[in-house]
Amino acid sequence: EMLKGTGGARHVDSEEPEEGANRKPWAMVMLERRFPNLWYGHVQHVAGLCIFFSALPGQSFFLGTMTPYLVKELGVTPETVSFYFFLAFSSAAVWLQFVGRLIDSHGTRYMVMAAIGPFVAVIWGMASSWNATISGFCYIMLRITGQETIA
Repeated sequence: EMLKGTGGARHVDSEEPEEGANRKPWAMVMLERRFPNLWYGHVQHVAGLCIFFSALPGQSFFLGTMTPYLVKELGVTPETVSFYFFLAFSSAAVWLQFVGRLIDSHGTRYMVMAAIGPFVAVIWGMASSWNATISGFCYIMLRITGQETIA
């Protein structure tokens, strides 16, 4: 029996999905049991926001907020930081050519899980580095592993 007003999109919990049909993730099934009026779209929105906020360290506006601190702490010129940003932006454009193919061949879930470790390592490296070269490398890698791979 279908729920009224849903266009036949959702099934009543008592129905078993047909053999080979797409099944909902177990976490979603548990949430629906606890909160029967929960819409799957809300869960996707929350998950998307979490991924968006986790990718903030690689976003352009976030990198721009770090520029004065990098100049002061590392003793480099603003032009050097701008050069690193240019390298980060250019490297990300090249990286996207490869990451698109990787996502197509391995799937989004695998690529996000594979990118989390390097992304966290780069954030740690950026936060703990006092060397301008290592910080510049981390600056570039934040863009590549954050925004371009996760989001």
